Amino acid sequence: MKPYSVKYISGYGHSGTTILDLVFGSAEDSISCGELTHFTRQGFFEEYCSCNNQIKECSFWKPVFENWQREMPFTFDEYKSLRNCYEGNKNFLKTALNYIIPSKKFKLFTHCTELFYDEIHRASGKKVIVDSSKSSSRVFLLASFAPVSVIHVCRNFRGVLNSEQKDVKVDLENGIEVASPPKRFSKVLRDWLITNATCTVARLIFSGKKLYFKQWIQDPKLLAKYHASLSDNFERQAFKAPHMIAGNAIRMKPPQKLRRITVFEYNRLTSTYRRFGLLIEWIFPFWS
Repeated sequence: MKPYSVKYISGYGHSGTTILDLVFGSAEDSISCGELTHFTRQGFFEEYCSCNNQIKECSFWKPVFENWQREMPFTFDEYKSLRNCYEGNKNFLKTALNYIIPSKKFKLFTHCTELFYDEIHRASGKKVIVDSSKSSSRVFLLASFAPVSVIHVCRNFRGVLNSEQKDVKVDLENGIEVASPPKRFSKVLRDWLITNATCTVARLIFSGKKLYFKQWIQDPKLLAKYHASLSDNFERQAFKAPHMIAGNAIRMKPPQKLRRITVFEYNRLTSTYRRFGLLIEWIFPFWS
């Protein structure tokens, strides 16, 4: 049995997963890590940790990655290749099947990922590693070596579509690593459906919990039901993770307090998109 567990936040992007990571990681026994799945992407070590240092110079992550790579039985590029083989929605079925009947490659990928999380635990001393990578396929990978508590975050389609209309430019120092131009209605709908469907399957298999964005953003106290070690009156404190990588740019900002939102506006959507979005939410209320 591992001396740590993983609190895994799954779901579609633009659903408050980074904020949840910050909140859960504020507990005394937990560490906010961000979207750990992305550490294999090109230029990752030039990006910034929430401590405002580049990851390659971060006092926490630099030794973690150095120690991990010394323990790995093959190169970082080979690990990256395996990551691209088993993670993401397109690899969901393959990864789920490998969880049941693991191939030699999957066992190797799992072992190397296990070494990485072991190193995070050794460096932090925390019992709960919070990972907000969101991808449903990653649940099977993590569950292969550690206890995993899965939280499937659901945000209504209009809220997601409205956020996806932003034109986001790369700004590494402020925590924006990937450009994100406004997305088409059809692409957002397809990705929203596939992501929630695969996350639902993973949640049911591993007895996870579903968390509605609209509910917790109106009443943050609800989050205590999803992470028992949160402190009393946690919803009143300001949140800042010492060493969080990837995820929303909010991780780079000064300590943030939770804002209760009771009125939901979709100012970037046309009236037609709003009507179609409302129809989608009527058809799929269990993800809204």
